[in-house]
Amino acid sequence: MKNLKFGKQKMKKILLVNNENISVVNHRMPFINFLIKNGFEVIVASAVIDKNEDLLKSKINFITLKNLNLHSVNPFKDISFCIELYKLYASTKPDFIFHFTAKPNIYGSIVARYLGIPTMATVNGLGRVFDQKGVVNFFVTNLYRYSFRFPRRVYFQNHDDLNLFLNKNIVKKDKSEVVLGSGIDTNVVLPDKNERAKLREKCIFIFASRLIWSKGLMEYIKAAEIVKQEYPMCEFRVFGYLGAHDKNAVSADFLNDYHKNNIIKFYGESNNLLEEIMKSDVVVLPSYYREGVPKVLIEALALGKPIITTNNVGCKEVVEPGLNGFLVPIKDHISLANSMLKIIKVIVATNGKVNINIKGGK
Repeated sequence: MKNLKFGKQKMKKILLVNNENISVVNHRMPFINFLIKNGFEVIVASAVIDKNEDLLKSKINFITLKNLNLHSVNPFKDISFCIELYKLYASTKPDFIFHFTAKPNIYGSIVARYLGIPTMATVNGLGRVFDQKGVVNFFVTNLYRYSFRFPRRVYFQNHDDLNLFLNKNIVKKDKSEVVLGSGIDTNVVLPDKNERAKLREKCIFIFASRLIWSKGLMEYIKAAEIVKQEYPMCEFRVFGYLGAHDKNAVSADFLNDYHKNNIIKFYGESNNLLEEIMKSDVVVLPSYYREGVPKVLIEALALGKPIITTNNVGCKEVVEPGLNGFLVPIKDHISLANSMLKIIKVIVATNGKVNINIKGGK
């Protein structure tokens, strides 16, 4: 990467364009730090959806995208975003642009092509659009088909998304590749060597994600209610960002009600999620959102924690059922609760020494 060249031109200035600042912090920083360490001038641009804009600007060369509306399908707003990208690319004059997520991938690739700037695109999951039929699906499909003619390489995070794009003739096979997830820094994420307390009846489950319904939060809560009937000391922790801008968002009042009734423990956002995973026994993500590969699952496995997730796009990529966790059907809190009970029984039987090998619980 240090001597990375494109044609005869050596690249010096790299621009990364992402959808939101939280994703920059949670998913892009190892890559950004790697580029900076290897001598590249790095500029990062994204929308800001929380109060951490100044903090991010203190750490990296960060530019706020003011016209990137993550959930709008209003074409006039998207035109404003394209104009903003044009001004950004023309003023910063990057040698290469990495685009991440839907709107930067689509509109950024088109604008960069017009300015003659080489690009690369990463599909970090496809969300809800491709699970629906209708005008929006048709429009987005054709936008992808046109814009993905331009990147020099398109990366997908799971094989389902790649195959979908190939079957719809959105992208060419010879310029596409699967890389499972956004990656983690293995110098930071190491297996937890500190054993928890031996009172294993208090098994700690953790759900850590954006707090939207399609991540399976309702199923997690319903499963917790079932498990606590048999193991009332178990804890079901919830960490995540309350995305009020998303119509699919879960409200704080809803979560606080279950917190007060001792079904879950709701903590909100965490500045050190890895430490919270280390304190837990099992990581749970019952998502029916069309994921890339959830970073929290990769981190959990790297820390030696068993996982329970759904047999869903992106999630199933990292699970070997019965070895490092369990797969359950989407929107099935009964199966989810049963898998939780299996893992609890293994943890109790092994006095807490289970470490991503749970065949005994099958």
